[in-house]
Amino acid sequence: MKFPFTWLNDFIELEKILDKEKQDVFGVAEKLTKVGVEVEEVEKLGFYDGNVVVAEVDEISPHPTKPQLLVCKINVGSDEGRIVVTSDVTVKKGQKVVYCFPGTILVKSNTLVDIMSFENINSYGMLLSLEELGIEPRSETVWKINSDWGIGSDLISNMLPRFIREEYVFTVKVPSNRADVLSVLGIARELSAIYGIPLRQLPTYKFSEDQSIKPEIVIQDGRCLRYCSRVVKKVKVRESSDIVKIRLLLSGLRPINNIVDITNYVMLAVGQPMHAFDYDKLSGRRIVVRASKEGERIVTLDGREIVLKEDTLVIADNEKPVAIAGVIGGEETRITENTTSVLFESAYFDYNTIRKTVKELGISTESSLRFSRDLGFYTTDLAINLAVGMIGEGKVSSFVDVRGSGNGALKEEVIKTSFSAIRERIGCEVPNERIKSILTFLGFELQTKGDEVIVKVPPYRKDVFIEEDIVEEVARIFGYDNVPSTIPRIEKNPEIPSNVLKLEQVVRSNLVAQGLTEVMNFSFISEKDAELFMLGKDLLVKVFNPMIAEDNTLRPMLLVNLLRTVKRNVNNGFRNLSIFEIGKVFTRVGEVFSEDKNVCIVLCGKRDE
Repeated sequence: MKFPFTWLNDFIELEKILDKEKQDVFGVAEKLTKVGVEVEEVEKLGFYDGNVVVAEVDEISPHPTKPQLLVCKINVGSDEGRIVVTSDVTVKKGQKVVYCFPGTILVKSNTLVDIMSFENINSYGMLLSLEELGIEPRSETVWKINSDWGIGSDLISNMLPRFIREEYVFTVKVPSNRADVLSVLGIARELSAIYGIPLRQLPTYKFSEDQSIKPEIVIQDGRCLRYCSRVVKKVKVRESSDIVKIRLLLSGLRPINNIVDITNYVMLAVGQPMHAFDYDKLSGRRIVVRASKEGERIVTLDGREIVLKEDTLVIADNEKPVAIAGVIGGEETRITENTTSVLFESAYFDYNTIRKTVKELGISTESSLRFSRDLGFYTTDLAINLAVGMIGEGKVSSFVDVRGSGNGALKEEVIKTSFSAIRERIGCEVPNERIKSILTFLGFELQTKGDEVIVKVPPYRKDVFIEEDIVEEVARIFGYDNVPSTIPRIEKNPEIPSNVLKLEQVVRSNLVAQGLTEVMNFSFISEKDAELFMLGKDLLVKVFNPMIAEDNTLRPMLLVNLLRTVKRNVNNGFRNLSIFEIGKVFTRVGEVFSEDKNVCIVLCGKRDE
């Protein structure tokens, strides 16, 4: 996940964090890495060194000899206008643009902006694009500002908080079980616990709801646990605000329009994937969450036509699928410049279902990345209200919140532990108040009575459900570096190895003494191998989620994989082999499964050349 560092300031007082780190942004990245949220890269963006301001185009005229150029008179907030020549023929009078004074260095290209002559007309500086500032990979036009930034104001002062002059882009490698940190809010929560600084209050919105707008939502499949929505009518599809565009671009996403950008922005901000449908294009103006029928088709937003298998979880209207649940939306109901009514959805799906769909269709998106990690139900309603609040216009429906039949997953875990148990497992003295502080800043609710602690797990932490998970949370924030090294305690009378283990060691020692080499193979074989060795299907133990798709059966004998080893060696020129393997084999009779320890010896080729 990528995001601009200053975005964190929306959720936590970043200035206080930088004060504690003595303005060292890389120190903040190191702290995050130490608690298990690995910051893979920190990219510093200085934008420019010099003077760049918000300006307004006062006059435009074509260049007298170069029709592909425009001569612009620019208002920079002082009495004297500036003449600038530009090749962007889309510039119009009255637009706000970004003006760069001569003598300024553009950091990305290390270019010095100077006075240039275009056939006897001097250009005093230049109009900048997002690409030239290092914000966008490629720009076709100069940056036209649509925010209420003052004419003549310093550009960086408008883009960044007052206490910082450079932006940094963090690239974070998120652990597979930590969907909660796939958002700027989640990262801010980690920093809150690390530095002991509370999160800012999230924005709340009150809407004047129009009761005549009533979207119908039906959940027919229990794999959808919660589905929230609102409809907004009389909206105008336009370009997003500058800050939204900049943050999306620095996060690796391309701005499209204000409605689509809001769904992506909210997803990055709070971690909840969203989708926006053109409400008027939904047949029956109805949403049905259901399983697909064999052969149903959908054209996705990226232009692919997908023929769906039976039982794929989809979002449909009265007639057809309009989105593949948790993965990607459909082309037919997408937001266009003509859209005036929008239905926002925010849902919570069974994460195993989304993983299966991604694997079957070969489509991976930012949404599926989050849904497939069990993000929880905490942000479903929050995301809807944030999105509608960001639009700031139109007629808003009431909030619709529908729960699926599998809504038992919406309950919050409660774990019982104690301060002494936490300290004992960490292996050092951590004060009670420090334990309470760490867990509280991470969003856990605590009830304490003496040494006992009852922990209510927040709904966004689906990776925490046993006492040891609580210990890990305290230990990683407290700091593994702060846990002293100690010599482990060794029992004076260790358990005597069983006769089987003793026999195994005798066998191993004797075979090695006779010149054989021990090998170790995986415990899986393929169905094709099972057929070659005429192993009865009723004997085999299948694996539901194999590491390698073909090797989906636990080995009922060691010989299969040992012969694979022989084949691989012979193919590489090693023809004389004396090998053995000691390992478990797995069989079944009916529903009774058994594991047995076997030894298998293979001699191949000549003993002596």
